[in-house]
Amino acid sequence: MRSDRASALGPPEHPPGATGTAVTSSRPHSVTNSHASSDPPANTSNAASYAGLTPDTVLDALDSVGLRGDGRLLALNSYENRVYQVWMEDGPPIVVKFYRPARWSSAAILEEHAFTNELAEREIPVVTATAVGGNVLQEFRGFRFAVFPRRGGRAPELESPDTLEWMGRFIGRIHAVGVLRPFHARPTLDPASFGEEPREYLLASGFLPTDLVEPWGRVASLASGAATIGPAACRICGFTATATPATCSGPPTVPTSWTSTTAGWGRRRRTCGCSSRVTAPP
Repeated sequence: MRSDRASALGPPEHPPGATGTAVTSSRPHSVTNSHASSDPPANTSNAASYAGLTPDTVLDALDSVGLRGDGRLLALNSYENRVYQVWMEDGPPIVVKFYRPARWSSAAILEEHAFTNELAEREIPVVTATAVGGNVLQEFRGFRFAVFPRRGGRAPELESPDTLEWMGRFIGRIHAVGVLRPFHARPTLDPASFGEEPREYLLASGFLPTDLVEPWGRVASLASGAATIGPAACRICGFTATATPATCSGPPTVPTSWTSTTAGWGRRRRTCGCSSRVTAPP
């Protein structure tokens, strides 16, 4: 049973840059799996669905594709999905990402994986999903998930001009690949849906103080209009994160476990995204 294995191993070690909550499981393993060839039902609430994603379910999902954890888990930071570091019985720890039910279609998730594979093929440092049984997207009891190798890191010197320069080159390389073909299943990050519609909603909602409605609306309109001027759209990852691994003398590594929330079809960045975090390994 899992409790026998976990109790003998003691508490997990936190890798550099990892934060989260360590948990263990106590359920015997006997499970089956089918890869995600279709989308789970969309009529289940996200909260109820994730309530069923217990440590036992996480480990059983991995067991179902032949990856046997030793009972130790570390919940990692994730804005929208559920991401865990899992210690394995045989081999180094892995990272497993469970996609929020009913949030993305399987086609959209697979487009994300295909994009990062293209980046890797062109020697751009990305962490791509691991194919297990010939599939990168798995399914277990209605949860779709993907497995990744673990990559630790530390924060780079964002005040250094040299660091900002290679970050800019790195993002430029991503855009050079992104422009080669469009996304078909992922959303478009455009001024209408991410600027004009939210502006009209806020102006009509009564959320804003009366004395700010006119000046805020004017500024929002200027910003939305400015967003229509710029480079042509391409496939982008809108999240250059502080917890992204990098080499000590090179660009950050983009993990696909964090791209699904923001990868889309949109305009290329004019900056290197310095307001977000990047990390380099020790």
